[in-house]
Amino acid sequence: MSILRVSIVVTALALLSRVLGLGRDVAVTWAFGASTATDAFYIASSLSNAAYVVIATSLASATVPFLAARHDRADHATDFAAISAVLNVAALALGVLALAGLALSGPMARVLASGGSGDLVWLTGWMIAVMMPTVVLLGVAGIFSGILNHARVFAPVAAAPAVLNLTVILSVALLWPSLGIVSAVVGTVAGSVLFLLMQMPVLYRIRYRHSWHLRLAGRPVREFALAAGPVIVVALLGYAHVFVDIAIAARLGEGTVTAVNVAAKLIQLPQGVIAMGLTTAAFPVISRLLHEGRPAEASDLCLRLSVVVLLMAVPAAAFLLAEAELVVAAVFGRGTFPEAAVAETGRILAVTVLALPAFSLNILLLRVFFALRLWRLAMGIFLVAFLVKLGLGLVLAGPLGVDAIGVSTVVAVNLNAVLVLLCLERRMPGTFGLRFAAHGGRILLAAVAVFGAVRLAGEAVAGRGLPDVVALGLAVLVAAGAGLVCGVVLLRREFGYLRGLRGAGVRA
Repeated sequence: MSILRVSIVVTALALLSRVLGLGRDVAVTWAFGASTATDAFYIASSLSNAAYVVIATSLASATVPFLAARHDRADHATDFAAISAVLNVAALALGVLALAGLALSGPMARVLASGGSGDLVWLTGWMIAVMMPTVVLLGVAGIFSGILNHARVFAPVAAAPAVLNLTVILSVALLWPSLGIVSAVVGTVAGSVLFLLMQMPVLYRIRYRHSWHLRLAGRPVREFALAAGPVIVVALLGYAHVFVDIAIAARLGEGTVTAVNVAAKLIQLPQGVIAMGLTTAAFPVISRLLHEGRPAEASDLCLRLSVVVLLMAVPAAAFLLAEAELVVAAVFGRGTFPEAAVAETGRILAVTVLALPAFSLNILLLRVFFALRLWRLAMGIFLVAFLVKLGLGLVLAGPLGVDAIGVSTVVAVNLNAVLVLLCLERRMPGTFGLRFAAHGGRILLAAVAVFGAVRLAGEAVAGRGLPDVVALGLAVLVAAGAGLVCGVVLLRREFGYLRGLRGAGVRA
């Protein structure tokens, strides 16, 4: 099966997951508004999200090359025995981590919600404690995901986040009259259980048989720890930007944490659709090409994938920049979410969206770092970016207020992407040189055209009293038309890369 076909399936499921993720936030904000309760939920759920983004995704990323490296020197039974040993130790370590989080829920709440009210700190600490089991559930599910991706099984892994989000939506819809904001907490824990359980039947079908023997010092455990440790550190440094944003937002008044979270989810929708499908489908291929000593093919595939990511991400960023507040109003401007919160969220989105192309590119290129086993270099780059984010956020929070969140994110994430590209160009000469820059320049010109067309269309219909949803639909049609024209005039070669992915097979 080609990378394009696999990525279409995974992208469709990622789109479903992101849409349901927005639906989850719509349900929470419609029911509870931008309040202390919603702020507490989003602060506490940032740790649950970290369990997925940092732990689950990192363990999945480490599992694929771990099994790929063993594939040529062992049979399936030996592979599964090795990953079973890893899984047992990982589950034990995650259990210890969850217990530590339970014991330290109060201090963590005081750090994350510092500057907030006493009610915010107390409620955040309680929610952190209740949601700590998600660390174990999602972490174990991450290794399951890596096993399935190595076996070229992608759909259940991509569908699991959608199930989690749907569970939260149903929990809020059914339980909020009696449980209030606790209904969202219950949905998060229940969804994490389903996230894990839905992958288990598929593991059985690929003939995975788990061994319960605990070998703390076995060779497979050491090999995996050496690979997974740096991956987790890199992911934590990337996700730590969220904690910086939360700490700044908690000091700026009630509802600001919710506004920051909503803006982030609106960016994550195109980010996930653009990058996750291609990355999930291509990562096993890149790992195998490099393992088999075919660096030229791996380099060419990385170039094509990177151009395709920019082809989708840069125009999407231009559209969101042009209509940030309209997007927020159309999606969230109902229920108890007030107009002031819509305006604040739109303001955050309009700045932060300038990081969308770099966000999307980093998702892909980080996997290339993992395939090349450049663990320390990746840690160094992400540490530099985090320190820039932290420093700018703290320095600019006073003079810029909520804008400090967006500005610091844009600078840090784009710096991260530039450093990654420079390092990969040294390791894979010619991949990200002048040819890549030329592609990027043409895509940027197309994005400017999309931005201009959308802004002109917006000015033409302004003041006509159109519902937000209708105005947004018209803006999408204008952007699609402008993008189509640019594709014919400017971007034939870039769209050719997209079509060419049909010939790149996941079996390499």
